[in-house]
Amino acid sequence: MSLTLLQRGLLLVIYVVLIISLVLSIQATKNIGQTGFDKCMEKECEEGEENCNKFRTIDNCCNGAGGETGVSNNKYICKFN
Repeated sequence: MSLTLLQRGLLLVIYVVLIISLVLSIQATKNIGQTGFDKCMEKECEEGEENCNKFRTIDNCCNGAGGETGVSNNKYICKFN
């Protein structure tokens, strides 16, 4: 079966998208767990000290690292199972 030029172009685009998503998935697994959370928080705190204690910042970093946001001693924390 012979593919037209347009079909070959679309097939190439699909291959490129699959490769990019595979690379991004591998990169994302490096940010899971306590170390991933710590890296994220460190990056956020560099932008300003007020970002360090915001619920939204902690929640985003925690969710990205595969954790669960909770409260301990009136402070937001990230818990991992």
